[in-house]
Amino acid sequence: MKDKILFVGYLVAVFVFAYLFWHNKVAWDPCAYKMTGKWLLGENTYYEALRAPVPSLLYAALGFYGYILAVIALFGVAVYTYARKRGIDPLLFLALIIPGLSWPYIAETGSEMLSLAFLLLGAAFSDSIYAGLLFAMAFLSRYAFAYFIPFFLPWKRYLKDKKLVLSHVAGLVLPLTLWSAWQYFAYGHPLASYIDFLYVNSYLNPTSVKIPRFDHLLRVTLPTTLLAVPGLNVWTGTMLLAALFFAAIASVQWPRFYVPALLPLSLAAVRVKWPKNFKYALLTANLLAAALIYQSFSWDSKELYAGIVESLDTNCTYVSNVWVPIVCMGGPAVPPPPGAEGDPAVKEVYINQLKAGYMAVVLKGVGHPPYMEELDIYVENNIPVKNFGRFFVAGDGCIPPENLWSKPKNAWDFYDARLKRVISR
Repeated sequence: MKDKILFVGYLVAVFVFAYLFWHNKVAWDPCAYKMTGKWLLGENTYYEALRAPVPSLLYAALGFYGYILAVIALFGVAVYTYARKRGIDPLLFLALIIPGLSWPYIAETGSEMLSLAFLLLGAAFSDSIYAGLLFAMAFLSRYAFAYFIPFFLPWKRYLKDKKLVLSHVAGLVLPLTLWSAWQYFAYGHPLASYIDFLYVNSYLNPTSVKIPRFDHLLRVTLPTTLLAVPGLNVWTGTMLLAALFFAAIASVQWPRFYVPALLPLSLAAVRVKWPKNFKYALLTANLLAAALIYQSFSWDSKELYAGIVESLDTNCTYVSNVWVPIVCMGGPAVPPPPGAEGDPAVKEVYINQLKAGYMAVVLKGVGHPPYMEELDIYVENNIPVKNFGRFFVAGDGCIPPENLWSKPKNAWDFYDARLKRVISR
């Protein structure tokens, strides 16, 4: 009974942390998920086709606080169920799979936790006919976690039970087919979301083979990484290598991309025979680490973006390097012109937009795209700039923010062209 209370209490602490996070901060990905979900449901707002549908729709339906509460609850059920099915201590497994240092990165999007919840439920019920559906939900919660699924499929059972194979294939195919149909209706192409995901991650921001950022790994996963070393085996070691590879090939190795490594690390660490009361010490250390790291993060972005939105004329359209948070806070912002990073033609398109009547609002220190923060390009083109301290507004035109978020007129040509660029890369 004591462990069950601590199990629930730990999850409550994670939710409180996430609540405080959202009370003071506007994070990019959750805003994009929420607006994409609203767009999928018929609202005329900004959307990113690359976003997976399950978190998008849940964010739209439940809001930020409702979403994170639902996800944490589902994750708790998944961890407890998987642990009991595999003969693992649930409290120890929970403390290992979401250590205190990982809480800010989990709160930042929530899609990692949602995908891992479905993955663990699929693994817990891998011998049932419903596992395929659960694994499909894991994929549709976060496309990048697709590589985890083969590690949890019951391959030995497949050799003996062909009906189980068929049920799992059907469970995987059915939701993916429904999502493709929805993509065709919403975006005009049945593979639009997948193509955009690949396009943004491998063309606009080219991927390359790099050495993993072990400092980021430790920043997110301590102490689980250290505890996992004596318990690593071929299964967890191979899974860890896959997680590190996909984190390392990202164009920018954000610490959040190392959250997936917590799955194989925690599965390795939980195999080690620890002292009887070790889990309580680990739980206490996690809570102290979360309390300390909370003080080290910047939590003022909500106030900052509110100030930006207040300075804008809502009757005009603003090109911005932080368009997602601005739209999320109710401002009329659009993304910079699309194109590969560093392409001089993209900068020219941007300047022509301002000359044609668009305004620009630029947050300093973002660095993406870098040309937006270069004050010389505004001076050279006689574009007025008004400085507001942490951001500036450029231009003196005004184009009304109307019908900005319609899908491409020739969606098949648009997405097929993007797919060709991805393949050529």
